[in-house]
Amino acid sequence: REIVERFLDAAFVRFDIEEAAALVSVDFVAHPWAAFGIAPGPAGLAAILPAFARAFSAVRAEVIDVLADGERIAARYRYSGRHEGPLFGIAPTGHAFAIDGIAILRVDESGRIAEFWREEDMLGLQRQLGLDSMLPEHHVQAA
Repeated sequence: REIVERFLDAAFVRFDIEEAAALVSVDFVAHPWAAFGIAPGPAGLAAILPAFARAFSAVRAEVIDVLADGERIAARYRYSGRHEGPLFGIAPTGHAFAIDGIAILRVDESGRIAEFWREEDMLGLQRQLGLDSMLPEHHVQAA
């Protein structure tokens, strides 16, 4: 539980690249970002965390449940904040949001996070931000 909470806090609340990088392996893979061409390892964190820091303010992450099975850790969490800057082509909306998610992390033999997956309530986020779509070509704020 400790490494999950430390990683979520460093990476997604404080956007602290140095601390988050110290928690991951040199070949760390964040599967949600790989589709965007983000490099593996700490360099990937350095590429993406500044975008989150520009996009979100007043961020909180609350870990609700943690389950561990060998090298895999699953965490159910609530992530909240305010969308104040552009992110992946979505213009800032100024809206507050709170979404639930599940993260699965694989911890290697050195105790560092080697892989990261996540699923979040993106439809709920879309609605809270007042968007018709989360797809880049359809970023129109709903009436």
